[in-house]
Amino acid sequence: MKVNSKQKHASSRNDSAGWQDLDVKPNIEDLCIKTAQIQKGTLEFNKIEFGRQTEDEKAKFKKKRKLSRDPFKALSKLEETKDRIKRLEEQGKLHIAESIVNRRAWQAALLKSEGLKVKDNIDLVRKSVKRKLNQKEKSRKNWQQRIKAQEHAKETKQKKRRENIKKKKDQKKQKQLKKLVKKGRYVKGVI
Repeated sequence: MKVNSKQKHASSRNDSAGWQDLDVKPNIEDLCIKTAQIQKGTLEFNKIEFGRQTEDEKAKFKKKRKLSRDPFKALSKLEETKDRIKRLEEQGKLHIAESIVNRRAWQAALLKSEGLKVKDNIDLVRKSVKRKLNQKEKSRKNWQQRIKAQEHAKETKQKKRRENIKKKKDQKKQKQLKKLVKKGRYVKGVI
C-alpha cells in the first residue's frame, strides 16, 4: 500500500517538473517580458537596483565608510553638514538644503539596506564621543595608578636592599671585631 502511494507521488512529481525534463529551453524574451510585467505590477524589495557602480567608486565608497567609524570624525562631519544646511536655509537656498537632506536620507537608507550601521543621529554620536572620552580618562587614571604602584614597589625594594646591604656590612664588621678581640688585640670601643 505504502509502495503504491510512494510511486504515485514520484510519478506526479516527474509530471510537474515542466520544461526541465525536456530538452527544449525556455525563450529568454518570454522570461524578460514576464519579469517586466511583474516589476510593473508590484514592488519587489530585494530586486531594487539603484544604479551600478564601478570598482573605483566602490573602493572610494568603502574608504569613506571606514573613515566614519571614528565617532569624533563622524560628529565633526555631522555638525559640519548641519551648519551647512543651516547656512543655506538662512541664505534662502532652500532647494539646495532640501536636496542635501534628501541625498543624506537616501545614502542612509542604502547603507541600512546593505546591513551597515548608520550613525546619523547627532545626539547618539555625541554620547559615543563622551563615552570614548570617559574611557580614555579612566584608562589614563588606571595607567597613572599603575605607574605609581610600580614606582612605590621599586622604592620599597631598593630600600629593603640598602637595609640588607647595610646590615650585612655591620655583621661583617662585628665579626671582624670579635675575631680581633679573641686574638687578644685591643680594639677601642669593645670590652
